[in-house]
Amino acid sequence: MTKFEFIRTNTGELRLPDDISRAIATAIVNGYRVQVMEFSPGTGVGVVDVVGRADELVPNAETLEAMEAAERGEFVGEYKTVDELFEALHADD
Repeated sequence: MTKFEFIRTNTGELRLPDDISRAIATAIVNGYRVQVMEFSPGTGVGVVDVVGRADELVPNAETLEAMEAAERGEFVGEYKTVDELFEALHADD
């Protein structure tokens, strides 16, 4: 588990630091499931944890393309940042 400080934007929203975003992308590309949460609400301190392997997933061509792009530090498709992707993944929570 890694503890980090979120970056607070001018609008007051919390954003992941770039090094944490890259670490998360690398873990996902390598087949791990990752959990990110605010450690203590209101403090801006968060934790990221690798919660297990995602071996049961078989990536399709689009996923493979996105994984290869992430290894190059690029994003493809609809989302251009890790924050946009996470926001979309948890939109229905």
